[in-house]
Amino acid sequence: MVEKNLHYLSVLGTRKRQVAQLDIKVIPVGDDDEAKGDAEIVQEWLDSGTLEDELVEMQDALGTDAAAMIPESMMLEFAQVSGSGGGSSGSQATAHGSLLEYIDSLISKAVLGQT
Repeated sequence: MVEKNLHYLSVLGTRKRQVAQLDIKVIPVGDDDEAKGDAEIVQEWLDSGTLEDELVEMQDALGTDAAAMIPESMMLEFAQVSGSGGGSSGSQATAHGSLLEYIDSLISKAVLGQT
């Protein structure tokens, strides 16, 4: 999807940069030695860069081959909503697509400063 939509690529890039700049700190839940030791272990793991790498990988998956794990106890139903006003769903999809293209062109003008 990212390869086909440059605006989406730009948005994901912005989010990646924001996540990369997060300052993650570990604070012990208590004053005892066990809590401090646990916090130190987690902080060492964070300092290794593993979490940052995984966050980038997860964000990359959003633009390419995203998948989700859904528990068996959760049931999803997909329903198609038919339009009102006498129009067919195909004409509504075309109108919606035209609106999205128009909005995308306005965003491009604002971001790039070009017409």
